[in-house]
Amino acid sequence: MITTTTVAQPTASTATASTPTASRQSADLTPEETARIEAARIEAIEDARPQFDAREDRALLGTVGIIPGALLVLGLGVGLTGRSDLVALALLAGHFLTQFIVLLVYGSLLMNDEGLDRTGRAMWVAGFLAAAPVALPLYYWYRVREPERREPRGIVRELPSRQLPGART
Repeated sequence: MITTTTVAQPTASTATASTPTASRQSADLTPEETARIEAARIEAIEDARPQFDAREDRALLGTVGIIPGALLVLGLGVGLTGRSDLVALALLAGHFLTQFIVLLVYGSLLMNDEGLDRTGRAMWVAGFLAAAPVALPLYYWYRVREPERREPRGIVRELPSRQLPGART
């Protein structure tokens, strides 16, 4: 289920220091109060972002992930057959619009994916940017469909302690 929260309007205590009233009030605050207010502001901003639950929204995310690719294939198919240039143009425009929106959604999922390290995230981002119509369904298949599955971490960081037979020490 996609959930969102609303952010309260800033009060005089959380206003920017560019106004004379806010600068006078910020001078009255202790560093601890200022840090607490800043932490609350950042938390409110983070809570306002849509949070996608990979377990609840699997079917929706899978459907959304294939729509841009399907529009691209349909647009190219109609355009290459020469039946209707206007329909092909509309399908390709729909592809670009939906691809942008889906990249935002899947980018949010990618950044919140705890099973990936920085290298894994960088590889998926490169795939999203280079070949999004292919990379998005692959990301759905490997990372969203089974969210509890962890990504292998590249180089093995811990070698077994036993020695191979015949190995010299």
